[in-house]
Amino acid sequence: MNDNSRLSVKKYIKDINMQYNLFFSYSRSSVDLAKKILTQLEKTGLVIWFDRYDVILGCEINDSLHKILKDVNNWLGMIVLVDNEYLYKDWCTTEVDYAISNNIPIFPIFYQYEKSDLPIKYSYNS
Repeated sequence: MNDNSRLSVKKYIKDINMQYNLFFSYSRSSVDLAKKILTQLEKTGLVIWFDRYDVILGCEINDSLHKILKDVNNWLGMIVLVDNEYLYKDWCTTEVDYAISNNIPIFPIFYQYEKSDLPIKYSYNS
């Protein structure tokens, strides 16, 4: 991405006036990679909801997750970091299933996982 593209992305993000632009879904087994990706994406001006930084301590996690997932309907979409444990985690499947059932754009990142290994429920055409 060149500097002009980055500027137009930043301008677009500011113009749509959202608290967050994207939701980041990942399994705990890939938290270090998720943080690195998050840092790089935020340098472009994106504001990404990331549970480690955006869940308020002491709040009921179920209520908080369901509220934030409803908010994602008004954002650009959901980044999904799929590793070999992602689809075996209840929280992860809850998040991605919500996105699918609500037609929220999903931006998948496969880490040590092949797209061809996706269960049919989650498969898509490239």
